[in-house]
Amino acid sequence: MMTAQELLEANGIKLASYAEGKHNTTCPNCSAKRSRAHQQTKCLGVLIDEKGACWCCNHCGWSGPEKGRGKGNGHDESFEAIYDYGAFQKVRYPEGHVPRFAIRHPDGRGGWKWGAGGADTNILYRRAEIDEAIAQDCEIAIVEGEKDADRMWSIGIPATCNSQGASEPGKKPKWKPEHSEQLRGARIVVLNDHDPPGYAHADAACRLSLGIAKRVRRLVLAEHWLDCPKGGDVSDWLDAGHTREDLDALFAGATDFKPTTEQPAEPQTLPLIWHGEKPALETRAWLVQDLIPEIGTGIIAGQWGTLKTFMAFEFANCIMTPRFFINSNFEIVRPGGVLLFALEGQSEVAIRFEAVLKDKGSNYPNGAPFAWTEVAPPLSDPKTADVIIATAQAVEARLKRQFDLPLSLILVDSLIAGAGYSKEGQNNDAVVTHRILAMLAKVSRAVGCFSFLIDHYGKDQNVGTLGSSAKEADADVIFACLGDRSEGGQMTNSRLALRKRRSGANGEEFPFRGRVVEMGLNPQTNKMETTLVIDWGEEPSAAAKPKKDDWGRGKAIKLLRRIIMTMLADCGEQIRPFADGPMVRALKFALVEQEFHKAYVTTGESEADKKEARRKALRRALDAADDKIATREINGTDYVWLPQPGPGEVP
Repeated sequence: MMTAQELLEANGIKLASYAEGKHNTTCPNCSAKRSRAHQQTKCLGVLIDEKGACWCCNHCGWSGPEKGRGKGNGHDESFEAIYDYGAFQKVRYPEGHVPRFAIRHPDGRGGWKWGAGGADTNILYRRAEIDEAIAQDCEIAIVEGEKDADRMWSIGIPATCNSQGASEPGKKPKWKPEHSEQLRGARIVVLNDHDPPGYAHADAACRLSLGIAKRVRRLVLAEHWLDCPKGGDVSDWLDAGHTREDLDALFAGATDFKPTTEQPAEPQTLPLIWHGEKPALETRAWLVQDLIPEIGTGIIAGQWGTLKTFMAFEFANCIMTPRFFINSNFEIVRPGGVLLFALEGQSEVAIRFEAVLKDKGSNYPNGAPFAWTEVAPPLSDPKTADVIIATAQAVEARLKRQFDLPLSLILVDSLIAGAGYSKEGQNNDAVVTHRILAMLAKVSRAVGCFSFLIDHYGKDQNVGTLGSSAKEADADVIFACLGDRSEGGQMTNSRLALRKRRSGANGEEFPFRGRVVEMGLNPQTNKMETTLVIDWGEEPSAAAKPKKDDWGRGKAIKLLRRIIMTMLADCGEQIRPFADGPMVRALKFALVEQEFHKAYVTTGESEADKKEARRKALRRALDAADDKIATREINGTDYVWLPQPGPGEVP
């Protein structure tokens, strides 16, 4: 049988003295892993008496003995963890043990007795450390159990809890005024376990701490964690891969607690539909016959230059007019108004929509049932649904009043511009993507309409939409604007593919082309403004196309021309190069240069040789273009534009 010293040293515990009594030292299990400021904290309590030795760490909960045989010390080896409150201890048994938790107190002879033994069990966990943190004006996290409190301390966040845990909703809370009083003057953030007792417990802690704590805030992790399991807590959240930095960001956004006098609503049963109560054929409601349901979410996707935004305007006009979409097989079943969230290309909305109305016809000479906004909260925030729903309902109220029409379609252009990604790679995060589509589905159900997101393809259009596959899994309908891109960026063989629909064959393709239309003279420049509309059918033959200006010959000059012509439609900006001159549609030269280097094929022994060859080719092309292009530096940015666009070309 080991002596107390042998037993302690066998478990890595060294003391200055091994005399009987209580000792405190660093913990060989956790101290070395803590921050430098806490590595010398004596968090391990050791008791030596005539029966042997035992210990418990206030930080990580490690207790023993584990190795060797000592004299009886009163510890039950079935304990999963021991939490020391000073005058008493709380022990946790493995899951399935009844009871799961128990309280014991020292018997005065080095052993333990069950129960508190007169100790004050309202003392908060790690009270001494909490007092020190409050004195330093640190923010204190209130959690439901000691395990979570210890986990928070392990990442440097002061945290505490009450020893009694949580009670069921409707029963007397186990968080008491005495607990809140120990937090007087503190700034606290209260977290909860994701179950009814957890929410009730956190609300009680917030409510009783108002007027005592300096500030009381509430953080519900499940609102930011779609995969939160029932009963999930902050330890589970950290185990799922989240970090201290993630938690700091959530703490920064936590809202101040506001008490409510409303009583919790009684549970309600969900509405049921019984077979036979309604004919099966009446359960299908269409926006577009055999193509798009009345309520749902979809994606219009494609690479840049495939005219996906123009396709969205074409579809919007069909819904409002109404007229067939694509052909007579796709009849508009629910004509209505349209709401557009124009989160990119805002300066082009009015003229592009006006072009469709003038070219394809309109029933609304004094203003169409079409509204747009140029702002929206981040689409990845679930709360954005409430903002969009309120906006859509206001639009629908005017639509019904002015046009006697419902709101049938919501367009969001585009996902990447409005997602509000906060980290690199979130476009590939299935959880974030699902959150965006779920938010939009909530909007569609609440408003009773169909919602389309405009999104981008990656470099390989055969792969589909850019980023997470959750986009295509969650969408009801996916339109793909496809085309064959030359090495210079010119798009031919444009077609709309029905990539996904839930009620018909997938994969059908319908050819279309973009046709330039004149919109009239710009009063500021006295020059003709143009844009594009969608025509269904094959591209006209080469002989039927307008003759283009002769830019000269050569691989580089032809490539430069194609790139500028193609990118102006989607990437061009309206600028005024000269203070007293007209507005022109121009491209940032960096975009042209980047695309030229990608598309220009060259050979060389090294990457440096290839890069130099591309640079020289671009310089030759710019010199050869002569007066066909104009360039100028504006506010530190180089722009390029076409001073005199030829007939049939995109300015």
